[in-house]
Amino acid sequence: MNLLNRIKSANKRLQCASQFTGSYLAAVYGFTRYKLNRTSQMNGTYKDIPFAFRSSDVEALKEVLVNEDYKFLGDYIKQQNNPVIIDAGHHIGCFSLWALAQNPKANITALEADPNTYKVAKKNAELAKAKGYDWKVLNKAAWTNNDPVSFSCDGDTMGHKVLKDGTMTIDGMSLESLLDQVGEPVTLMKVDIEGAEEAFLSGKDDLLKKIKALVIEIHPKYCNQNAVVETLKKSFSHVEFIEDKQTDKPLVWCTNNPKQSN
Repeated sequence: MNLLNRIKSANKRLQCASQFTGSYLAAVYGFTRYKLNRTSQMNGTYKDIPFAFRSSDVEALKEVLVNEDYKFLGDYIKQQNNPVIIDAGHHIGCFSLWALAQNPKANITALEADPNTYKVAKKNAELAKAKGYDWKVLNKAAWTNNDPVSFSCDGDTMGHKVLKDGTMTIDGMSLESLLDQVGEPVTLMKVDIEGAEEAFLSGKDDLLKKIKALVIEIHPKYCNQNAVVETLKKSFSHVEFIEDKQTDKPLVWCTNNPKQSN
């Protein structure tokens, strides 16, 4: 990328961040601090909900909070009474922020595997809790069982994943254990776990039937997309690929009532 394109790209990222920091200058300051200290965070606000983020998280903010890749779920979440939501593959909590903005009475339980990203996610849940929201985050990797898994933190923070030759070990958490932890009928489960979809969901037909609706981003490079879709079709009568989105990965909406997202 030449210098001009790098400047344009940086400016776009700063403009995106400034929508949450309140000013372009605050975003510049936050980006500069992050270059000096990779744990540095900026303070932001989304729909009056305070949250923290790093300059490396801007793409996630853009995808979920600016472009609203999940906007097709808006009416469904708003219409629920005290919806119980699972956010598996939480990152810093953009989807949870967005869901709480749709329905402040939502009860959210989230999983985030990456230890550094979890620290930001936990802080965001605590900031929201101080405002009266119900949001908790567990430092676990969505997986086929509760055994420790090898995890990679290489590359962009949105792409950190369970990987055979990973650089660290994280506790896994099965779907069964997650549902036991939540302990209530699940209104919606969002899954974005960077290729662990097949391991997390396959063979869990009876458990999936306990979930009213599910939205999942599939990562075909790291899992068998057809196997994941076939698993979903066993538990949900309506399985729909969403087209209007920023992400280039398949985004799939699953429910037994296709009118739920209208």
